[in-house]
Amino acid sequence: MSDVVGPDGVTAEWLTKVFAAEGVLGSGSVISCAAEPLAAMSFTGVFQRLELNYDVDVLGLPRTLIAKFSTPDPEVRAAIHSMGFYGREAAFYRELAATTPVPVPVCYYAAVDENDGRCVILLQDLTAARRGRSTDACSPAEVERAIEAIAPLHTRWWENPDVESRPWLDPEGIMPLEATQPEFEAQWPVFLEKLSIPITDQVRQFGEWAAAELRNVMQRLFYEPPLTVIHHDFQADNLLFGGASDSVPLVVIDWQMLVRGRGPVDLAYLLSGSMDPEDRRRHELDLVTRYAAQLEAAGVRDYGADQCLADYRAALLLPPVRLALAVSYIPHMTAHRGAFWDLLFQRQIRALIDNGAFGS
Repeated sequence: MSDVVGPDGVTAEWLTKVFAAEGVLGSGSVISCAAEPLAAMSFTGVFQRLELNYDVDVLGLPRTLIAKFSTPDPEVRAAIHSMGFYGREAAFYRELAATTPVPVPVCYYAAVDENDGRCVILLQDLTAARRGRSTDACSPAEVERAIEAIAPLHTRWWENPDVESRPWLDPEGIMPLEATQPEFEAQWPVFLEKLSIPITDQVRQFGEWAAAELRNVMQRLFYEPPLTVIHHDFQADNLLFGGASDSVPLVVIDWQMLVRGRGPVDLAYLLSGSMDPEDRRRHELDLVTRYAAQLEAAGVRDYGADQCLADYRAALLLPPVRLALAVSYIPHMTAHRGAFWDLLFQRQIRALIDNGAFGS
């Protein structure tokens, strides 16, 4: 029996085997498993909620779980697997999560078939928490809470030589540095056709400016020290907000884009896309400054608020470029009113302009 299965392969027998191997189940067996598909917005996989019963009554055994699988489409899965998405998330839970002070779901099992990209991850059921939505925008207080949660990830691995020894953290795995600029230039016209907002001179100016600046920005933020481990997709959709009475009020999910890079990259994704522009303008400087102070308080040296702000402003280029590439690649994403990328792209461009990147 393979240790990597799809949704149809999660049986009581399979769970008993992997739980025993992972030390989740010391004795006894899973005697039943009921699966319910979950409608989660994801281009890379599918989800189930599992309800489990055991033939033993042991405190702490999970009674419900979230199972995360790679996409069943073999061509799409192969493309995603080639960029290391599935392996990166599984490796994070296996190798880094336990020693990183960032709030994440408990992971009971994570495995990837390196040949075909099939992946299964069993996670703590946090469906009772409220998942953020970038299109709705986070409040300044929620953004502050998110930054307080992600900064310990950065400080834990700041300039840590162990980061260099893990090849799955290499940003080249997602897209080689030398390929990014020509790929953006090739896909930019495709993205423009999928926008339902007016294609203004400002939008066109962004495309030209981004193509000229992209390689240098990526070189600085992903290849030159100080480097740490970054989430690299730090947006509202990857945040679970608990209630005031919850022991963990915020949990960070979806670690498929995890790479080496400079910490403010995560701030740029969060603030530019997941905040209302007016809120961002009012609170942006304070949020970045507080983040820099959090790094310093945790022992990071020679990286003051000015350098942090400069890196944050450079990193604001990345979210609209990533959005343009992602939307251009997916055939079923076509121009229509209310498309989420119309809203996010306008927010992200506004953040660049407000920070003096280009335009006025």
